[in-house]
Amino acid sequence: MTKKTIYTNEPLGEIEVIKDFLPPPSELAFREEGIKVTLALSKSSVDFFKLEASKHQTQYQQRFLPRFINHRVHSIAQQIHSVQIAAYTQEAELIGITRFPPLERTVADLVQAQEEFLGAFDDERLIGALSVCPDEKGPGVNIASLTVHPSHERLGIGYALVQAATELYGLSEMTVQTAAANSPALALYAKFGFEVYRHSSVGSEALAVVKLRREAGAVQHDAIG
Repeated sequence: MTKKTIYTNEPLGEIEVIKDFLPPPSELAFREEGIKVTLALSKSSVDFFKLEASKHQTQYQQRFLPRFINHRVHSIAQQIHSVQIAAYTQEAELIGITRFPPLERTVADLVQAQEEFLGAFDDERLIGALSVCPDEKGPGVNIASLTVHPSHERLGIGYALVQAATELYGLSEMTVQTAAANSPALALYAKFGFEVYRHSSVGSEALAVVKLRREAGAVQHDAIG
């Protein structure tokens, strides 16, 4: 039972009026409306999510399940950017480069990007994102970016995002470019039938990159990664 407060008729003493410090209504940032889009995934994908969720003693519906996210909403673009900066900073260290082109991408660039984004969430926190766009040099779809926050590595999030992407867009040819020294990324894409078909270099440090291609309707090389 809550203890009853007893008030007395004591003098209040010196009273100080504090100046209003709140911003005017016109300067308040209102929360933007979010839209959740449900994806139709294969049974093997859902089985994968359930397996990963069981390892971490949580509900699979609330963990990792990719969904479309609207990168044109500034607050969402900020979340994507935060994940990308953390992931690309780590990748730059892994491949031994000081000026990594993906790190130069800004929030404004993301808002204006002609791409579609899938996001992976841990509850409501964005911890991974994948984007696709038309391949400029081919008839299919290009995976423009794939990033997972370093705090959530080795939990199958990158796998889940690529699996969702191949199920959504896999009836077309798919391509992706990554650093030639990024062995984990190359191994991941290989699981989904991507094969190296072109070598080149980018940036002022001549970073060696490879472009991989997945044939339309290609079969995944393993059932669950």
